[in-house]
This record gives sequence, structure tokens and C-alpha cells, in this order.
Amino acid sequence: MVVQFVSFIGAHHDPADLDPWVAASIGALVTIWVTFVPSPSSSSSAHRTSNASAATATSPKRSPASPRCHDK
Repeated sequence: MVVQFVSFIGAHHDPADLDPWVAASIGALVTIWVTFVPSPSSSSSAHRTSNASAATATSPKRSPASPRCHDK
């Protein structure tokens, strides 16, 4: 929310040809959109992560009593 406020103030101080309040509102809305709307690449990486965890979940587990290294 701090980033939204900063973009609101920044757009208000430099509105170009727009009314300062309109520019500030557009700046805040664009910031919210970019912050909270997921990108297509992030959803595919989440899919890859879930596939990797599913593969790990189906792999056989080592019992706690089995040795982890060979003692000499």
C-alpha cells in the first residue's frame, strides 16, 4: 500500500496534461493492477513447483531407523 501511495503522490505532482486528481487516481490504479494481478509466467512456475512437489510426495520415503551413512 505504500507503493500505491507513492505512485498516487508522484502522479499528482506531475500530472502532464491531466487533472492532478485524475492522474493520481490512474497512477494508483495502475500500481494496484501491476502489484496484484498475477503474470502468466508466475502461474506456470507455480504449476511447475506443484508438479515437482507431487513427484517428491510419491517417491519412497526412508524409514527413520535406516542408516544414513556407512560406519567404518
